[in-house]
Amino acid sequence: LRKLPHINDPVHDLLWATCQDLGVPISLHSGASPEMQYPADPANSRVLAEATEAITRPLSSIGVVSNFLISGILSRFPRLKVVFAESTLGWGAFVIETADYHYGTFRLHLHGYDLKPSELFKRQCYLTSWYDGTSLEHMVRNFGADNVLWSTNFPQTTSSWPNSRQVIASCFANVAAEKREQILWQNAATLYGVKD
Repeated sequence: LRKLPHINDPVHDLLWATCQDLGVPISLHSGASPEMQYPADPANSRVLAEATEAITRPLSSIGVVSNFLISGILSRFPRLKVVFAESTLGWGAFVIETADYHYGTFRLHLHGYDLKPSELFKRQCYLTSWYDGTSLEHMVRNFGADNVLWSTNFPQTTSSWPNSRQVIASCFANVAAEKREQILWQNAATLYGVKD
């Protein structure tokens, strides 16, 4: 709508501080940076274009998550919570592992970074999904269940509804029952302060 300072600019610190102090999570939807998305072929039909965008849109969150892990925003606002909505999980494990690797190769601990990106992520960030079971297992096994939120993605075209129960059963087949409950509702209830 208009030219704004980069998200890392201190002009936005009031937003981060206010959300942190009020306990309001920031939610960034996948595709929030359209210039980072690979454009669909204009010659494609509408259905093919939408399918391409549904696949590439979550991947555009890679740059956004990477920025939050390296920018210093999470370090300066340690109680700020950030949700990467409609993001899926598969690429998330890659980004966290890659960020940790480069934290070491660039020796970021010598540049004022007290925590590794994976530690910042675990303390403050969340990924969401509604279908990717293989990635769910990998995420839970390697990074835990605390930072995963689940949805049906209703009413989007890509929603698991009306087969949500079957999709959940399939995706969580190899996830322990307590982790399943945590991901399906407990994490969100805790994050948003919803009481029983």
